[in-house]
Amino acid sequence: MQPVAGPRLRLIDDTGFLEDGDASACVARQCTGTTGKAANCRAGVSLHLASNGAWTAVNRRLFLPGSRDPASPKADPAAAARRDKCALPARVGHAEKRRPALGMIDKTRSRGIEVPRVIADRGYGHTAAFRSGPEERGPGHVVGISTTTTAQPGNAQPCTPAHSGRGPHPAPACPAPPGR
Repeated sequence: MQPVAGPRLRLIDDTGFLEDGDASACVARQCTGTTGKAANCRAGVSLHLASNGAWTAVNRRLFLPGSRDPASPKADPAAAARRDKCALPARVGHAEKRRPALGMIDKTRSRGIEVPRVIADRGYGHTAAFRSGPEERGPGHVVGISTTTTAQPGNAQPCTPAHSGRGPHPAPACPAPPGR
């Protein structure tokens, strides 16, 4: 008899569902790993639990683009008006993908599923608010980051060299800490 292994990882990911039209709920032209570029699609955020040799999806949510949310500064009035045809409840609004991902982590914990690690790709890792989110919720996480992401002490202050008056303004020599 084999011992049953509990989940060891929470995997956060998103995927695109390519669409031909724009009448379906949550469809917009957006970046998706499905094509490796911007495409007309719906995007879904998912949480998977994994152990040695096995994994299962335990939660998923469609991502509502800002163009479909009348309360968003990026709202497209025509796209937002199609919400009614798609039967999207008024309480459903746009939120960055990290928000439902962190909410799914919280939901698994509220159901008594404690998992030691969170793994996510750089789409989530580029946001300081997501990088600190799993850390606040559990013992550790691994997220991808861009090669341009910098790390600074929490008390770092941005400083910009003086401008000589010629050419472009210089970039800050020591950027502000992420998420500040």
